[in-house]
Amino acid sequence: MSSSPDRNAPDNPPPGQGSPETGELLRLVSQGEEILERARSFRQVTDMKMRGLLRRQRSLDAYWAARPDTDPTGEAWRRTPHCLRVLLVEDHPDAAASTALLLRYFGHDVTVARDGPAALELARRRAPDVALLDIGLPKMDGCEVAR
Repeated sequence: MSSSPDRNAPDNPPPGQGSPETGELLRLVSQGEEILERARSFRQVTDMKMRGLLRRQRSLDAYWAARPDTDPTGEAWRRTPHCLRVLLVEDHPDAAASTALLLRYFGHDVTVARDGPAALELARRRAPDVALLDIGLPKMDGCEVAR
């Protein structure tokens, strides 16, 4: 008499016919399909948002191209009006890199500082038009830098 389980017994169905492995496999396949569907949905939403951003950028580009070279007082612009000197103060490297990349894509001159004291030094040297400050910075918070 062998000690192996009887494959024909009701408690031990053959693989692929209601075995625990089949149930687990079906559950994993179902989860995989859910993940793929969420990814497709996320991609569609992201594509829609990016198309909207690009439409807005094209509208802004058209606005700046059509705008006269003088302001209402008759003074000539000193530099291209849509190119700003931006001081970006962000201690998280990925957030700083992606934000700087996006700002540069839109034609701005971007300088990045990782903390408050560095931001103040760069602001003194570069005189930015705009400063984008993270509130939770090391050494000195963004509110203190703004003051």
